[in-house]
Amino acid sequence: MVLFLRKRDSSEIGDKSAPYRTKKDIVSRQHDVEYAQINFPNKVPVIVEKHKKDKRLPCLDRCKFLSPPDLTLAQFLCIIRNRMQIPPSTSLFLFNEKEHTVCSLSSTVGTVYEKFKDKDDGFLYLTYAAQEAFG
Repeated sequence: MVLFLRKRDSSEIGDKSAPYRTKKDIVSRQHDVEYAQINFPNKVPVIVEKHKKDKRLPCLDRCKFLSPPDLTLAQFLCIIRNRMQIPPSTSLFLFNEKEHTVCSLSSTVGTVYEKFKDKDDGFLYLTYAAQEAFG
């Protein structure tokens, strides 16, 4: 089960294409991670955003997620796919923002978090993009 952090505030509602880091200052982001770690100690704070050059996929209705650490990225990707309601013929890829590499879908969210979490605020930043398949 993936939880979502509290409702979006006005700073998160404007331009959906703007990166989360530019919408929220470092203190707010650190507070969000601290809040999540205190209230949901068995969850991993994740930010999921659309790649800036992707034109095919819709933006998610929210970018902050709390995921169980033992959830695989394949399962997490299914949750993202369902929230966007994209057709099965559309491929969906997750990249870690830190190294701009495709994430292995067999990895767990917890493993990826420990390896690639942001040192400044503590979030795991993932980016998604599409590639058409079957045509």
